[in-house]
Amino acid sequence: MLKLWINTFGREFYAQHAGFLLFIFYLLFGAVPPGQLLNYHITLTLAICSSPLTISVFFGLIMAYAIKSLFFMKQRIAHPSYNFVQVSAMSTKKNQLQSWIGLYAIVLCPVLLYTIIVFAMAIFHGYYYTAIIISLYITIILYGLAAYTYYSINYTFNPARQLIVFPKIGLRKPYWTWLIYYVLEMQTLMFVICKVLSFVLFKGILWMFADVGLDIRVYLIALLAAILSHSMLIAALLRFEKSNLRFTNSLPVSNSKKTLYTLLSLVTLFLPELLLYSFTANFSAGFILSGIFFATAGLLTMFMILYLLDDNMENYLKFLFIFAILSMFSILSHQFLIFSLLILIGSLIYHRYLYDHSKL
Repeated sequence: MLKLWINTFGREFYAQHAGFLLFIFYLLFGAVPPGQLLNYHITLTLAICSSPLTISVFFGLIMAYAIKSLFFMKQRIAHPSYNFVQVSAMSTKKNQLQSWIGLYAIVLCPVLLYTIIVFAMAIFHGYYYTAIIISLYITIILYGLAAYTYYSINYTFNPARQLIVFPKIGLRKPYWTWLIYYVLEMQTLMFVICKVLSFVLFKGILWMFADVGLDIRVYLIALLAAILSHSMLIAALLRFEKSNLRFTNSLPVSNSKKTLYTLLSLVTLFLPELLLYSFTANFSAGFILSGIFFATAGLLTMFMILYLLDDNMENYLKFLFIFAILSMFSILSHQFLIFSLLILIGSLIYHRYLYDHSKL
């Protein structure tokens, strides 16, 4: 059973998240000069072992990755093409749990490998309590994921009861806010995970280059990481627009208004990162204007490219990797304004093309 899960769920998970994982790998190992790589990771692992705050952040990242993998499994299991998974309920509980634990260990392999390094450093430097906590935490994570998946498959006949009913407040929802309300109401957990990951990546890059000082390139690289962390959220927005907002094609809304509404929705969802960016940059006018322009162009480009690729996630992740590399080069060479202008113009032209061909 484990081999079947790996060949189906495991392969598809890594195929869909290849670009994101490569980007994280680059941040950990490629963004650091080769001569300082070993000392950097020794310092980082020792900081995780010795500081409660650092290990809490480390555990938070593991939890975010674990929740992301769990939602991926839930989405696939609920798909009609994965109905064969229900047959696994005929197996014993022990066999099912072992298979799911093995699958989640494969899916969480990137974080587990680094966790093993941290665990070894904790043992080597005498942080035995930290080593025990890491072991217990990883065990609880793996067993918890496996147990939740097991019960979701074997006890689907038992409906969940809503213990707390929150009152619904009627608010006006202008057309441009529909995507925002969809995220806040229907994709709440994805939104929270996205924001946590975005903030951690942003602050992590600033911490990594703390000795550089107030350099706009460092802040834009951190902002780029935050933009890329919204890739799955943008994919969810596009699917919602395609499946639920088709009727808006018949509304008397011009192309310029639709473009403005799309930009307003994306920038509003990205507003917490822009506020954090402005705060850490000491509210420098040049930094703020450059960051807003760069973020707006990047978010719209990611949205329109997914339209161009017809929601093909495998090709979308390949594009994200190429986009990250090109953005990095433009930032490091101080050509980010020209780069932002070019991709923004390209996105607006393609938006106009879609509008003329009745796809929007």
